[in-house]
Amino acid sequence: DGFLHNSYKRIPGEWEREVRLRTAYKLSGPCRIRQVPGDGNCLFHSIALCLSTSTIHNFATNQEHLDELYEISKRLRSDAVKVLLQGSSKTSQRLYLQGREWLSCSQLVQAAAQQYKLSSEEYICNMQQDSVWGGGPEIVALCNLLQRPIHVYELAVDDGEFVLRRMACFGSPRYDRNE
Repeated sequence: DGFLHNSYKRIPGEWEREVRLRTAYKLSGPCRIRQVPGDGNCLFHSIALCLSTSTIHNFATNQEHLDELYEISKRLRSDAVKVLLQGSSKTSQRLYLQGREWLSCSQLVQAAAQQYKLSSEEYICNMQQDSVWGGGPEIVALCNLLQRPIHVYELAVDDGEFVLRRMACFGSPRYDRNE
């Protein structure tokens, strides 16, 4: 069914002690890891599955559901790029990161582009392409567009067992009141 067999305890990230982020999303209860196609669109596939109430969760066994997943992921990529493109306007919108931190679209795109030694225009052009990995800027764009928090976890080892450690809380606590 696409899920790993084990359930994993969630733990806070090491950075959370310093930040004291007051997110409404507590780390109670174990959760399972859902695999998605690793085709360069995995970020958008993951978010599509989180947002979906349809049957695309069964994509591992049904080509029609896989096609639907790809279509939703493609639309999410396009939506993220549209938000980031607003950075080229003179009235660049604020994008909330986590806590009270925010950046304008233009600042976010410029910072991301500099990491790859690209211009902002080249970065946006790359992100419009299928199978190009999305990252922090695209998560920020989508959590602001959807007005939903997006928390990112990594598989880690704690006291000899695998756990999920929270790496970031994009949009928290600003959008925590939304599902």
